[in-house]
Amino acid sequence: MRRNLFNIVKHGALLLKEAEELGWETQFMAMNTMGDPILNDLAGSAADGLIVNIMTAVDTMEDPHVQKANEILAKYVPNTAPGYYPYLGMAGAIAFHKATEAVGPDLTREKLIEALEGLGNWEPGVMPPLEWGPDNHAGPSSFGYVQWQDGRLTILETW
Repeated sequence: MRRNLFNIVKHGALLLKEAEELGWETQFMAMNTMGDPILNDLAGSAADGLIVNIMTAVDTMEDPHVQKANEILAKYVPNTAPGYYPYLGMAGAIAFHKATEAVGPDLTREKLIEALEGLGNWEPGVMPPLEWGPDNHAGPSSFGYVQWQDGRLTILETW
């Protein structure tokens, strides 16, 4: 039987641990937040087998952007494990940097929005490609899948 989890990590971890204790043989699937390394700390072996739909990189991806992001995290915030939240924050910082660089020193709210919308199709590297424009402020349109196995995320499918 398959079950979908749509929740924050702490509550998802509690559910996985309870399911393990009750002996449930269920294939759980979850949204991207459950791919953050804190899940392994909270759920332990109960997370094994969980399939996660991802919209950010995971530290096991063999991608130069991800490796660079991990180096930056290790250098500037060594106590922060690479994962969903740090990568999402980095993607936002990359977008902000690209937009402010395009605007130049005379930064205004209007110019910032125009520059962000002008990014069009672009790849932050730590999340799937984005397409932004005046009528499109959405996130990614492609996703990947990973599975927790022995405390690590195994990539099933990338974007």
